[in-house]
Amino acid sequence: MSMTTLVILRFLGIFAVYTGVTLALPALMFRRILRGRSLAEQFLMCYTFGNFYIINIVFLLQLLHISNFFTLAGLTAVLSIVIGGRVNRIPLKQQAGNTWHLFGKLLRGRMKLKSAILVGFYNFNLIYGYLHTV
Repeated sequence: MSMTTLVILRFLGIFAVYTGVTLALPALMFRRILRGRSLAEQFLMCYTFGNFYIINIVFLLQLLHISNFFTLAGLTAVLSIVIGGRVNRIPLKQQAGNTWHLFGKLLRGRMKLKSAILVGFYNFNLIYGYLHTV
């Protein structure tokens, strides 16, 4: 693989992760607040929330001198779940219970990984209201 191809692939990967953290994650977390607004307003609010969110997480981790990939990814995921549940009025106890039950089945061997992922996505869609039944 040439160096040019490698640089392009790395750039695309970084762009995809940055877009996910600054646009997709806030769109999920602040869904209730963004509902009913125009697409331009949603884009600008997600971009602002996402950048503010990631800048403050990095600042906090650097301040505590524990900044690395795993702490950044872990804290981003945990805070996203907590903030998203709080904004969308989903009890943290309900989220934790569903996740604990799913991981328990997975670890006991009563459910395969593919089924656990599908059930997890279904529960996520059901809780956050993305699945519309007719």
